[in-house]
Amino acid sequence: GILSFRMRIVSAFLLVALATAAFADFYIHNPRGSNNRLDEQNRDRDNANRLFDSQNNDKGGYNQNDMVFYGGSELRIQWTAQHGCGDSNWNNCEIIFQYYCDGSTNGNTIRDGQTRTTIDTAKPNQPSRGRHEELSNYNDCKTRRRNFGLFIADQDLTNKNSADFTRQNNNGARYGFECPEERDYYPYWHPSPWRDVAILTSNTSMCAYYQAESENVVGRYLCVGQPTKNNRAACDAAAGTWTQQANHNLPPPECKASEYGRDNHLGNTFGGQTLSYNWTIPTGAAAGAGFKCVLRLRYNISTGDYDGWNTFSEMNGPKLSPIKNDPTYDLKTGLVATATSGIKLKLDINTDQFGRTFQDRTHTFIIRNPPVAGRIVNLNVQGQRGNIVENYPSVEYDFVPSRLTVTTSDYIHRQVTGSNTSPDGAGQGRASTDRHSFIELAGSDASRNYPEYLTNLTMIENSNSKDGYYTAKRMATLNQNDNELDDAAPYQDFGVMRYSSPRTINYMSARTNNFSNRSEKGTIIVQSPADKGKKGVPIAIIAGAAAGGVVVIAIVGVVVWAAMTGKFASAGASAPKGYA
Repeated sequence: GILSFRMRIVSAFLLVALATAAFADFYIHNPRGSNNRLDEQNRDRDNANRLFDSQNNDKGGYNQNDMVFYGGSELRIQWTAQHGCGDSNWNNCEIIFQYYCDGSTNGNTIRDGQTRTTIDTAKPNQPSRGRHEELSNYNDCKTRRRNFGLFIADQDLTNKNSADFTRQNNNGARYGFECPEERDYYPYWHPSPWRDVAILTSNTSMCAYYQAESENVVGRYLCVGQPTKNNRAACDAAAGTWTQQANHNLPPPECKASEYGRDNHLGNTFGGQTLSYNWTIPTGAAAGAGFKCVLRLRYNISTGDYDGWNTFSEMNGPKLSPIKNDPTYDLKTGLVATATSGIKLKLDINTDQFGRTFQDRTHTFIIRNPPVAGRIVNLNVQGQRGNIVENYPSVEYDFVPSRLTVTTSDYIHRQVTGSNTSPDGAGQGRASTDRHSFIELAGSDASRNYPEYLTNLTMIENSNSKDGYYTAKRMATLNQNDNELDDAAPYQDFGVMRYSSPRTINYMSARTNNFSNRSEKGTIIVQSPADKGKKGVPIAIIAGAAAGGVVVIAIVGVVVWAAMTGKFASAGASAPKGYA
């Protein structure tokens, strides 16, 4: 039968800040998040509307770079959330991981672009302009009536009736071909191209709901023939056909408690470590060989000043809304102060940010079929040139993972990337360039800064052989004769390697390891399979890869969630309350 269900909005999940602006917000560091950057040599991005709405400050993000990942390999995603998560200072927070892939290789789908100008709706296939979603994603959104059952506090959306207007995007601004309503709410109630990977939440009691309602497993409805209608009753009345689209045919996303992240300190977790999640790169129909993809993370923080799951449009407007823009509070009565009464306290509150979604997305990358059978772990780098003051809220160089534990059965895929147009700052080599290498430290001692002799290498098996010599030379010098690797390409793929015996290897990147100024060192611990998990190797090179395609990853920061009492899968289910 027909289910009528009401939307419970997590649209006011977590308050990002009482102030109307914050210094730094939500950024992906590995793989590198763009924050809408392309190739700017200035610290601030040029165009915040280029591909997506990040809600971040202009300073932050990394320039375009190449990356290739093998399907089924493990990738360490690292990010910083300036306002924290899992901290008692905040009431609710969620981080949603999603990706979107396209098998086309003609440059007319997912692409980074070559210009910083926002893509034109009249020329969606113009290859010089970056694009993630299809044009139809934005056109459907702009045509469709927005959900009028949502709580929008005292924001005025009068005569702003389409889904490109939200409480957070109350001016209807366009960001690439993104749908603002879909961006701000999760799980969204109409079809979306984004595939769910994982949900990290401060409220794990919601995990069963998020997994059951993921579009991975439950298809969404739309009104065929009457695209302005957003619910079955309105669709039927207009002689449209309320039609369920296919789900993404993927497993439900992983859902678990978010790690603690300290607010106002780039969101680092215990021990000063960067927040992270290990993602298994998709394979098969989800992302076949040669697919271009984008990963996004959305970060939601919502205030506890009202019940976000049980506050609806009935509470909209300046008189009824439980939160108000810049109120003067009466400490004596607990109410909004009048002109003459009480002990007055002026609060700096912006209600379009009470419940706020931040986002970041990676640059494009490509997925390829693995060259070997077995576990493959990615070893990458993050950061860009410049000291921490110049870079903030981006970061300085580091290997990811900086401490990697594998077994003799596992393969390591080493690849590094960077840019020739990074904002210039402190560092070695040609201005605005990033370069990275792998050099074993003398005695494999992490406290040292000189390289190990070729004959004593443990990072390269048979280092005395001709093959071992050339492997060590390439990893150390990138096959360049200049002493700062300026003429090498920023992207380097060193192939897939496996160690044949247990060992511990400490290594550095020589150009970017400048003692007392900056450090780029890493550790590889190789165990026997029997010792896996305990605290505590010759290598064969299997394959190398060249960046011949593109995949994009996006992260969306603060998300305004929407929950529903019914199931999307229910036959003929109506849209949430207030769609008409």
